[in-house]
Amino acid sequence: MFVDLHPITNTSPYTVVETMSLAKAALLFRELGLRHLLAVPKKPGRPPIVGILTRHDST
Repeated sequence: MFVDLHPITNTSPYTVVETMSLAKAALLFRELGLRHLLAVPKKPGRPPIVGILTRHDST
């Protein structure tokens, strides 16, 4: 079964570098009212997304 999620996905999500501190990420959550942040690698040659942070992770 295939479900096309393209119509409901955000094509320009907020991202942070994987080495950013959780305190700075928490600040972004509060200031921008975000619920999720994608963690991307600092160096090229790795998968494009290395993790997902949620607002719950920062509290």
